[in-house]
Amino acid sequence: MFQGDKKFGQSILHSQEEWLKKKLIPWVPSWLETNHLTLLSIV
Repeated sequence: MFQGDKKFGQSILHSQEEWLKKKLIPWVPSWLETNHLTLLSIV
């Protein structure tokens, strides 16, 4: 039976990623969207 939809995995850096998200997300302005980040990558 297919169980692929039940898989759960975490990278070895998962706890560090979560800590970084908690610290950085409050600093991101609400008007900033993904397309802005894409355009910023050109610079």
